[in-house]
Amino acid sequence: MSVPAAYLAVLVIWSTTPLAVAWSSETVHPVMAAWLRMALAAVLGLVLVRVFGLQLPWHRTALKSYGYAVLGVFGAMFCTYLAVAYVPTGLISVMYGLSPLLSGLLGQRLLGEKPFAPHQWIAFILSLGGLAQIFLDD
Repeated sequence: MSVPAAYLAVLVIWSTTPLAVAWSSETVHPVMAAWLRMALAAVLGLVLVRVFGLQLPWHRTALKSYGYAVLGVFGAMFCTYLAVAYVPTGLISVMYGLSPLLSGLLGQRLLGEKPFAPHQWIAFILSLGGLAQIFLDD
């Protein structure tokens, strides 16, 4: 998959996630909605692995990695599904949008990762400027 296509897919998926969470939580209990979404994603992922002929490793280390990833993703989705009854979807979108930056800053502080490059800071400033522009009216 090309980088622009992957970027577009991530952009579409993550920008529509809070709205999808709100809509799906209206019809069933939020915990059930989260489980159904994760199950649908797992089935779709396995279908895509088959369609593209990719090899999915099944050794012990890979399975542990999958398990940790599921805990992280489902933990975040579970909290989001519970919060959508109390937190506006726009604020949830902003929190999702800021998470890569916060992860990068925490990685630098806690894990000793290298500092952001100048182009990363420019992207960060542009994104915050865009958020500020969106929220200037209210």
